[in-house]
Amino acid sequence: MQDVTLVGLGWLGLPLYHRLTALGLSVAGTVTQEAKCQQLRQAGVNAWPWQATGQAAPWPEELKAQTLILAIAPGRQDDYPVKIAALCQQAAAAGVQQLLYLSSTSVFAHQGEKDEQTVPDGHEPRALRMLAAEQVVACCDIPRKTVLRLGGLVGPGRYPGCFLAGKRMEHGQQGVNLLHQDDAIGIISAIVQQQAWEPIFHGVAPDHPSRQAFYTLACQLAGLPLPQCTLSERPDKRVLGQAVCARLGYRYQVQDWLAWLTHLPAAERRCANRR
Repeated sequence: MQDVTLVGLGWLGLPLYHRLTALGLSVAGTVTQEAKCQQLRQAGVNAWPWQATGQAAPWPEELKAQTLILAIAPGRQDDYPVKIAALCQQAAAAGVQQLLYLSSTSVFAHQGEKDEQTVPDGHEPRALRMLAAEQVVACCDIPRKTVLRLGGLVGPGRYPGCFLAGKRMEHGQQGVNLLHQDDAIGIISAIVQQQAWEPIFHGVAPDHPSRQAFYTLACQLAGLPLPQCTLSERPDKRVLGQAVCARLGYRYQVQDWLAWLTHLPAAERRCANRR
């Protein structure tokens, strides 16, 4: 049995796999494509081809673990909560004791301060899918589970200037709610290491510059067309991520987003690898 099974060796999941193995944990990871699985295995990754189907089939023996991390985004799948429910049922039957589900701050509507005690009020389709999946996780039979809501993720291959270059940007006065890949991995690793299975954590950097200031600077530094910003009277949305600092002793690596943009190497201000 593995220490950790990581469902989803993608942009976040693969570097997380390497961090957890570096901590001395035995880790298995899943991908949906056989070709990618073979590529990862050749690189020394304990990868297995597997896909959530919504059917509660027996959990593969090679994926049995004490801790399960779900790092699969909902995309446009209407049956996403059903797949998460079946996966949780499989995992519980296989003896998983801890479950960490990576959710999103998109479960909140676009106004007000949001901490871990705030009731989600998002109403867009993606928010509703994520919220339904969170509820499935909270009610499943795995003894200890945590929902980690991540802010908008940036980092290698996801330069923020690429997102809105030359585009119309609504509500430019609102603050950003972002998280660097390194901080996402750091928070997840801390939860696993410390066995801190609180019901909900937020992973959002403590700095919230306006969307206009942040994305305009990102485009300027990369030589990209500037976004066309509009302002509105809609109240600011600010997701608070300080609970991980108090509970885990975690310190965010990115404390100042404008300084991070300014000091980023030019080679990392490219859009070709965006995905």
